[in-house]
Amino acid sequence: MERGHHLSKRLLCLETYIQLRSNRELYLENCRRIVEYNDIRIVIQTTDLTLEIWGSGLEADSRSPECLVIHGDIQALNLKAKGKNT
Repeated sequence: MERGHHLSKRLLCLETYIQLRSNRELYLENCRRIVEYNDIRIVIQTTDLTLEIWGSGLEADSRSPECLVIHGDIQALNLKAKGKNT
């Protein structure tokens, strides 16, 4: 059942896609909402993850309602699966 769930998410293009270019740019697809935004920390909720981005001079640029590009000096990323408390 779980395998079918992952397959259906992939077919519907609902999986989170993250591409990091050096430490200066992060491309993110399938984001749901921005939870927190300032120049040192951006927290984003995706379909299945909470993504926490730490750095300096961080800026978000929306390419579409579901896609974001984060620019700045990216220093750390923290990923947390949806529904996990650790």
